[in-house]
Amino acid sequence: MASERGHGRQDTRTLKATTISTGIGFPGAAQVLRLTRTRTLRGSGKRTRETVYAVTSFAVIEAAGLPHTPTMFTC
Repeated sequence: MASERGHGRQDTRTLKATTISTGIGFPGAAQVLRLTRTRTLRGSGKRTRETVYAVTSFAVIEAAGLPHTPTMFTC
C-alpha cells in the first residue's frame, strides 16, 4: 500500500497480484493484478474509489526486476 498527501487530498493505492497458469483466456498470462486507488478530499471529506485490472506475461521474478514508474498501471 502506498499513500500520498498533497494538493488538498489524500491518495492511497493498494496493489494485489496473483500468479496464474490457465483459465482466463489470455495466452501467455502469468499474473493478474488489481490496483485500487482511493482519493479523499481533505476539505469536504468526499471519497472516490477507482479499481483497475491488469494481465501480464511477466512472472513474479521477472516483474520484481522492472523499474518502478508512476504511470505503469494507468489505463
